[in-house]
Amino acid sequence: FGHVLIGINRGFVMGDAFTKALAEEKIRIEEAKGNRENIHKLLAGRIDCYSNDRLSIWNALKTFSDKEKKSIEEVMVTSVESGYLGFNEHNKLPFHDKFLKDFNANLARIKKNGRFDSILKKWLNAGL
Repeated sequence: FGHVLIGINRGFVMGDAFTKALAEEKIRIEEAKGNRENIHKLLAGRIDCYSNDRLSIWNALKTFSDKEKKSIEEVMVTSVESGYLGFNEHNKLPFHDKFLKDFNANLARIKKNGRFDSILKKWLNAGL
């Protein structure tokens, strides 16, 4: 990496490879309060790159000009995270098991038939 200055959002957790590179002083990080601030810093050349989840960046880019959007390039996936649906076992509702089964089945169905991607595209409307 060299001495690359990576912009991140406050509280953003970077993967093990980045934590190691930071400890070895191969990279530096600079925190900002959010996506828009980091994108502005990237466009102004105040940071070398910006690391955050793809959907958050795409959503923030909706408010930038086409020229600004086109000047930003996604170059690599730095880590993959999972999201979880959580339940409190002390307040388990009577419909818990059916809900969980239906949730998983419907999520698998919309991923398989392309609806999931369609929803993401419509929501993002990023024009990237």
